Amino acid sequence: MSIKSFLRHMFRSSPEVEVAMPICEVCDRFTITRLKLERLVEGDAEPELFRNQLAYYSRGIDFTDSNMVFFIAELYVVNGQLWDVEHDIRKGLTGSVNFEVIGRQAVEVRNLNTARGEVKNRLTEYVGQAKFKDCKMNYGEKRS
Repeated sequence: MSIKSFLRHMFRSSPEVEVAMPICEVCDRFTITRLKLERLVEGDAEPELFRNQLAYYSRGIDFTDSNMVFFIAELYVVNGQLWDVEHDIRKGLTGSVNFEVIGRQAVEVRNLNTARGEVKNRLTEYVGQAKFKDCKMNYGEKRS
């Protein structure tokens, strides 16, 4: 089954069992899906699939809560910046490779992902889901 067929099937009908997901993940996926709907070129994917996904994620978001909307706006901006940098990296990989530029872009992606995690953590604190905070491991630390 192709990914398009799978997604079409998944979002055509409601799931038999709802899977609980932390609100920070719902909001993050909502913003990423919105960016996909806005930015993907026709023919890359079916817009209706993304509209169905947006509707699905919207069911878990209280858009009347101005703080929630603010967190979503922050995630939308950071995810858009991530999209732009990752696009530039992929574009650079198809042309002449300048490893210094790619290295700077990789650091920028890391910094944007850190900012994204901070927004998600503030959101989890706000809604009382602190147990879902994003805890990063420092793999560069020497372990004894």
